[in-house]
Amino acid sequence: MFTAYWWVMNIRCFLLLYFVVITSSISYFPAIEIAYNELVTESIYLLTCLVTLYYIRILNTAAINFGWAIFCLGLTLDVCDEVVDYSELIGRTTEDWLMMIGITTFAFGFRRMASQLQEMVIDEQNKSEQLECLVNFDQLTGLYNRSHLLQVLNTKCFAASNNKNFSIIFIDLDKFKLANDKYGHDIGDMLLQAVAKRLSAIIREQDIVARWGGDEFVILYNDYTGNKDIESFVSRVSRTFNGLFNVKEHHIALGSSIGYSVFPKDSLIPEELIQKADMAMYQSKQDKAGPVRFNS
Repeated sequence: MFTAYWWVMNIRCFLLLYFVVITSSISYFPAIEIAYNELVTESIYLLTCLVTLYYIRILNTAAINFGWAIFCLGLTLDVCDEVVDYSELIGRTTEDWLMMIGITTFAFGFRRMASQLQEMVIDEQNKSEQLECLVNFDQLTGLYNRSHLLQVLNTKCFAASNNKNFSIIFIDLDKFKLANDKYGHDIGDMLLQAVAKRLSAIIREQDIVARWGGDEFVILYNDYTGNKDIESFVSRVSRTFNGLFNVKEHHIALGSSIGYSVFPKDSLIPEELIQKADMAMYQSKQDKAGPVRFNS
């Protein structure tokens, strides 16, 4: 079976034999020495082609290997024609055709290889994006997840020299468990998606909303200007749950318990800011008097 590897091995053996014959013949046939320099030049070129073919064959692209093999065969015949006149047996046209076919086949194989490499790059990019999505985003709601939120908070807290305030707003859904038990988990998942959509609609570009877990959400409210600013925004978050959520044919009412803490007054540590906002949220749930700020 004529494979690319077969061509490599046989042409390489032929090249070795060729150098032995040429070197030994020069001492006996002075006429051959006239074309010696040109022969060495073309032989080195042929050797380069063979070495290139040897390394390219590991790409497992048959068209490239076959193309290089045909090209090297034609070049070999061209080199041999400098010593022995094969024009009566083969003719230069045959050599040219062999090299042309080899180059054409190689070009086809190279294009195919380039297309495969492009597909591999695109596939790796897609895998990287999917991995990033799994690491940083909640798969149900499309919001940032707990891990990404903590990463952002760590960065902001350790860059405290910017003297910018921010607030952690912890939100727990009221009556969600009743709706989930009544209408089923599918409706419950769609309800969480509807909540995520509403929360995403009210935040600014510099803010972050994340799903903390279950029916709990956290908003990172950046660069607030004062107490009135944060209180106004928290009230807006609370009003987001006033209207019914329309999920398929169901009209579902939800409430919210909201607690919040502020940086740097309440803490300089991300986990403590979350914990204190969570404590304020539970106070809000017990008092049923609207959003509660953590009070140290």
